[in-house]
Amino acid sequence: MRAAKGVIVTAEKLAPAERFREEPEMTAIPGFLVAAVAHAPGGAAPCSCSPAYGVDEARMRRYMEVSRTADGLAEYLAEAETYLQV
Repeated sequence: MRAAKGVIVTAEKLAPAERFREEPEMTAIPGFLVAAVAHAPGGAAPCSCSPAYGVDEARMRRYMEVSRTADGLAEYLAEAETYLQV
C-alpha cells in the first residue's frame, strides 16, 4: 500500500521521453507513479544539485539563523523568491 496515488516530480532540467527509454535503468521513479512534473531550475537551493551547483553556505547559515520562528521563515522565503527569481 502506498501513501499517495502519485508524486509530483520537480526537475532542474526537463528531458525528452526518448532519454528515459534509452536508459530505463536510470529512472528512479516509474512514470505510472508520476502525477505531475514541475520544471524548477534552482529548486534545490540553497542546498546542492551536483553537478549543476553546490551548497550556498551563506544562504544556509541565513536559513538556520532565521527559520527558528514562523516570521523568520516567512522573511527567508520572501528573500528566496527574489534570490531564485521565482
